[in-house]
Amino acid sequence: MGMFMLELLICSVTAVPNVNVVIEGRMVGGDYAYHLSDLFLIIMLLRCYLILRLYEHYSKWTTYKAHVLCKKYGTSVMRFSR
Repeated sequence: MGMFMLELLICSVTAVPNVNVVIEGRMVGGDYAYHLSDLFLIIMLLRCYLILRLYEHYSKWTTYKAHVLCKKYGTSVMRFSR
């Protein structure tokens, strides 16, 4: 249940259009300004893990035949999600 909630949180983060919030401050003698949408974009990049999950789901190395062969030779199929 915890992994589902984490995945739901990652997939639900999105940048809202027409919201221009800027976070400004000073650090080490310089000024910085971050747009809130840019920070959301960094969080949204975590969705790239879905590519690995799709690869695992559709790969020939995780088919039923691969599982049978691995069981026969006493090894296991490597998985990304477990």
